[in-house]
Amino acid sequence: MSTSAASPDDRRSVLSSLTRALGLATALLIAPACEDAARDDADAPGSVIGEFEPAGERPIDEMFDELAAIGYADFSTSGTTNELGSGVVQHDPERSVPGYTLYTSIPFSRAVLIDASGDEIQSWDDACDRWTRTLLLPDGDLLVIGVCDTDGEVAPFLARKRWDGSEAWRAQINAHHDLDVLPDGRILALTKSRRERPGYGANGMVRDNELTMLSADGEILQVLSITDMIDAGPAAFTFGPASDIPGYKSSSRAADYLHCNSVFWLSNAQLAERDPLYEVGNVLLSSRHQSCLLMVNWERRELIWSWGLGELQQQHEASVLPNGRILLFDNGSEERGWSRLVELDPQDGRILWEYKADPPEAMYSSGRGTVQSLRGGNLLVGNSAAGEAFEITRDGEIVWRFFNPDLGGQGAHGAIRVERYSIGMIDAILRARGRSPSR
Repeated sequence: MSTSAASPDDRRSVLSSLTRALGLATALLIAPACEDAARDDADAPGSVIGEFEPAGERPIDEMFDELAAIGYADFSTSGTTNELGSGVVQHDPERSVPGYTLYTSIPFSRAVLIDASGDEIQSWDDACDRWTRTLLLPDGDLLVIGVCDTDGEVAPFLARKRWDGSEAWRAQINAHHDLDVLPDGRILALTKSRRERPGYGANGMVRDNELTMLSADGEILQVLSITDMIDAGPAAFTFGPASDIPGYKSSSRAADYLHCNSVFWLSNAQLAERDPLYEVGNVLLSSRHQSCLLMVNWERRELIWSWGLGELQQQHEASVLPNGRILLFDNGSEERGWSRLVELDPQDGRILWEYKADPPEAMYSSGRGTVQSLRGGNLLVGNSAAGEAFEITRDGEIVWRFFNPDLGGQGAHGAIRVERYSIGMIDAILRARGRSPSR
């Protein structure tokens, strides 16, 4: 099938349909990879400190081959809607933390801001193949990481969209998985490139992950290699077996040996006074394919701490809480078959709190997955592969629950990522645009 004569909308429709079909057909046989694995060969040549290489592009038919090979699914692996329905299906206003929730509907390149009842406040979308991450800014702009189909090629990007959906800028960089916004407005994003790394893969090539700093206007300021920071760091780090890394046996693909999926810039001066581990400018990372967390120092460009070997399995969404603890979503392997939330003390590596569903298999997302600490101790959880989000108390009681109303083949819920925003922030955005709060 040729797509060269089709319109962008037609190509997107074909791409979405085939993606859904491939994911649904193989989801019960092979655990879905997280979103970045579907584009192993979109890497650019290696970047070095202070320099940046253009994002790579890859024909659509190659992406289809990979999708079929890895069992990539963007819809609930159950294949059907749950018995509770879609949208907000549970809400305890007395115990739920007030606010607005932004969910990224991954298969539809769509982000929607809803109130506590599930009513839509604002939405954004475009003709790209897949958005993998969105972040709402205090001025109402939306940052988007995605991969876009352009004339038969797929190209990753980071973009800033205005409240009305128009685009302020788009950086064609190999962005993936996650980003963070610094107090001064700069943007820190995960990017990727190829490099040589003997011992990994049939061709000795690996996918390096990078920290790319951009201005608020999308200008690339600096690019640091995470591999170089690990190699230069005073903290000891042992890479896992090369044979466990996706792409290890391929002569054409770069072995995806880090696969970082979350980035968190430390900026809490009070914590920094307490311990150098929390120094302002340190960056907390999650490496899925090493099943560990990394802390690197931006200025010194070195690894200063790591944890997780033997404790974590393919985790996501690591963040530092105001009390210094680290919170994360521990996905779990296909063999384990369940996910959990973990809160740990990085000083001694002790797990101080965890949450599992009852039964544990009721919460399982083999890829993606989100967790956010809310005011008062509640947690907002994205069971991404099920297209589900829920808010729990520290005792594990569900006080708010939502299922993605964007459905695919056989009525399956689309995969999602979620984040809660305060009433004050969103109401200020609405008033600035002459709109009344929804309450």
